[in-house]
Amino acid sequence: MTIKNLLLHTTFLLVILSIIFVFKSATEKKELHGDNNGNNYRNYAQSQWRTNATMTTTDKNETVVDDGNFTKTLQGTIQDIAIKKSKNELNGDDTNDTTLPLQVNVTTTTTRKHEIDGDENYTLPLQFSEMIGKDEKVYTNYTLPLQANAKIDNGSDDKWKKVLMTDAAYKNGAVCLDGSPGGYYIRKHNNYTNNYDNNFFENNWIIFHQGGGWCGNDRNCLKRSKERLGSSNFWAPTYDEHNAGSELFSTPYFENYTIVYAMYCDGSSWTSNVDHPVTVSNNEVIYYRGRRLLDALIDNLVLVEGLKNASKVLYSGCSAGALTTFLHIDYVASRLLSFSPSVKVLGLADAMFSLDQNQFDGTPGLFQRIAEWGYQAWNSSYSINSGCKNSRSEEEDEWKCMFGEHVSMFVKTPVFIINSKFDTWQRKTILGTDCDIGVNCPKSKETFDVEYGRSMLRALERIPKDHGYFVSNCPGHCQTIARWNWNHIAIDNVKMKDAFLMWYDQQNNLGKSDNPSIQYADTGDLEPSVTSMCRRR
Repeated sequence: MTIKNLLLHTTFLLVILSIIFVFKSATEKKELHGDNNGNNYRNYAQSQWRTNATMTTTDKNETVVDDGNFTKTLQGTIQDIAIKKSKNELNGDDTNDTTLPLQVNVTTTTTRKHEIDGDENYTLPLQFSEMIGKDEKVYTNYTLPLQANAKIDNGSDDKWKKVLMTDAAYKNGAVCLDGSPGGYYIRKHNNYTNNYDNNFFENNWIIFHQGGGWCGNDRNCLKRSKERLGSSNFWAPTYDEHNAGSELFSTPYFENYTIVYAMYCDGSSWTSNVDHPVTVSNNEVIYYRGRRLLDALIDNLVLVEGLKNASKVLYSGCSAGALTTFLHIDYVASRLLSFSPSVKVLGLADAMFSLDQNQFDGTPGLFQRIAEWGYQAWNSSYSINSGCKNSRSEEEDEWKCMFGEHVSMFVKTPVFIINSKFDTWQRKTILGTDCDIGVNCPKSKETFDVEYGRSMLRALERIPKDHGYFVSNCPGHCQTIARWNWNHIAIDNVKMKDAFLMWYDQQNNLGKSDNPSIQYADTGDLEPSVTSMCRRR
């Protein structure tokens, strides 16, 4: 073969090899970057990838960092990752969104103010590595910036957010009667900030306990566990503006307060403390864990929501929530003072200045029977006011501290009491009189009710002088929800709302007054059922 022919053959061979190389390279590019079905992808440094997925968390650990924020470690699983490639710089083509049918285990941390649990999606920047593809040529590791949607339940209202204390339920057994997690609704005030170095900024709070009575035996508690007062499974996605406390919350004085509406689901005014589930019937169980729920509530508010930096806290509630206030305010105040020695804690108890008296026929009333049974069944001795408990000469009488008249005498934290001398709930459940005074009550029952009102005034004389009160003749119960009562019922021309605000302001500024006690009571035996009279006063 001549040199010329050799050169021709060599050139031809090089051309053939070049064509094969180019074809092979093109094939590999297509294989590495995926076919039209998006089956195989590989991340090149020259390419820009974005991914989105929904992560279902399987475990959550939490810590609190120095700035008061809540750092949560999420461990979860992501499936069917949607990948968008903004520009394939190797071939110059845009790539459509595709989905990889694979599973990725993820661990990440995020810092925010609420538990991750519920319905609202937000974005977390994640990094993960995973093997993809089945062909050995493209079976490779890759690392992509992933935007994953974890969840937090904040309902549909922009102001109120629902928080379920799932971690406390899992770790500490802090659960409702049915075993579901406890929780609360929270409305952060407009000027909320983490800049606590600003001396002009006050981080003020209202914690308000929902009412709802008590369950008086295991079967009744089991029934309750299947309703909203015993299970968080029945709670609405956001706070109902018609709930107790709504008039208090809407008072302009508190417009910049962070407000917590603590949901009630233990049936014991947050006092029950039984370690083991209680079997009732048909192997159905309930949980008496009110005290654990209270501790979980305070823990979550302090460590997650920012309560540990509070300036002022109004600890309050209505009905069963008012008894909760009497029973626990000193304990709550001591816990908050350990975090913030300068915090000012005050109380508002709406409608449970109840008297320990037998009913009209001389027998113990319904609430007496509930309190005596529940104190033992719930193992409540650890949870009630210690001063009141220690004052009882007989251990079997400690349950009487579930009555407002007894426990209020030993509450050291100043509390403002709102009550009616003819409280509609107390008349039925304590006195056993369900008639309307001045309308269809026999004279004997009417006299009995009037005497109960007089006894209430005598009991008020025994409470600490720093406690304030507004006790009228107008029938009512949970008056922080009743617009007319809160804004218009008056004693000595002072309205209920104004009496409370005067007391609250003076307690927060004791240097401005030598007499911080604001105490208003109807002293006459006026016919309380005449609504027009109450409206005019």
